[in-house]
Amino acid sequence: MSSLLVLRRTAHRAARDGETWWEMVDAAAAPDQPPAGTALTRRSPHGATHVVSLTAASTPEHDLLPRMLRELIAALRRTDTSLVSIRGGRAEVDAALLAEDFRPAGDNLFLLHL
Repeated sequence: MSSLLVLRRTAHRAARDGETWWEMVDAAAAPDQPPAGTALTRRSPHGATHVVSLTAASTPEHDLLPRMLRELIAALRRTDTSLVSIRGGRAEVDAALLAEDFRPAGDNLFLLHL
C-alpha cells in the first residue's frame, strides 16, 4: 500500500443533502484506481456529524481502518463540526475509535467532541 494516500471529498458519488462522501486514494495512482477507503458522513442541523459508513482496505499485515479514521477526523476538525458520532460494535473498530479519543455512549455508539 502506498504511503501517498490522501483523504478527499468526492463529488462523483450520489449523496443527499447534508451528506458528504470521502475517499482515501493513492495520490500517485491512475484516476480509475479504486479508493483504499471510503466514508459517508451526514451533517445534522445542530453542528454534529454522524459517520454513516466507514470502510478501508485491510490485509492481515496492514489495516487501513485506523488511518482512514484519523484522516477523516482530521478533515472534520477543519469544518465547523462540534461533535462526531459513529457506531462501533466490532473489536477492531471500537479499538480504533477509542484510540482517537471517542467515548462510548451506549448501544455501540461512540462520540467525539471537537
